[in-house]
Order: sequence, then structure tokens, then C-alpha cells
Amino acid sequence: MNIKTNMIPSLKKAKHLGLLFSFILFQQFSTNAQTSNKIESLISKMTLEEKVGQMTNITIGRVAIETGDKINIDQDKLRDVMINHKVGSFQNVMSHAYTLENWHEMLDNIQTMNMKESRLKIPILYAIDAVHGADYTLGSTIFPHNLGLA
Repeated sequence: MNIKTNMIPSLKKAKHLGLLFSFILFQQFSTNAQTSNKIESLISKMTLEEKVGQMTNITIGRVAIETGDKINIDQDKLRDVMINHKVGSFQNVMSHAYTLENWHEMLDNIQTMNMKESRLKIPILYAIDAVHGADYTLGSTIFPHNLGLA
């Protein structure tokens, strides 16, 4: 009799875990379907120019102005590239290291304009060439390239 009494909490626990797992599994499939539907809907709304723009990656230097120890964005150039030409991606290639705060300000500037003014509000993809580490950030550690370690 003692054995049956001890088994009941274990069975209840297993039942609850099974229900929880089923819910999580269902939620995962539901979310994937919702995401896929949203993506398909977004792609169907895009013009050919917007699709090409999303696959275009240009260097940030195209819209940036380096002034000594700070990097600023030329708003007119940024608007032309992102809004008029639909460019969806920037590559971080600059000649100097800048503070983390300066990078945050610049990236926020880019995303804010994009989310306010672009037609479909697709976030900008920002790529960083960090083979040596965070070498575009002032005070960061630079590591040797893999080839230099061989």
C-alpha cells in the first residue's frame, strides 16, 4: 500500500511534465508557422528593388563622416542609400577605432531612420569585420589573425 501512495505523486508529476512538454512543442510549431507566414507576407509585398536592396551590403563609410575621434552619419546620404535605394545592410569598415558610445549612437541613428521612414520597416543588418576581435572599438583587445597563429 505504501508503494502505491508513493507512486501517485510521481505519476502526477509525469503527467504535468508531459502536458508542459506538449504545450511547449505545440507553441514551437505554432510560432514557426506564424513566423513563416509573416515572412511570406512580407516578401510578397516587396518590390523587386526592395528585394535587391535587402541583398545589398555597402560599407558604412558611404554615409559616415569621420571627424577626429568621432564618427557621424550624413543624414542626407543615409536617407538616399536606405530609403531611396532600399539598401538593407552595412559593413563596418572604418579607418579608426571609436568609443562604444559613439558606435551605439551611430547604429541607433541608422535603425531609427530606417524604422521611421522605410516602407516595410525591415531592420538594417549591420555586419562587423571582427577577425581580429573588436578592433573598431576604442580600448578593445586586438587578437592575431588565425593565419598568424599557424
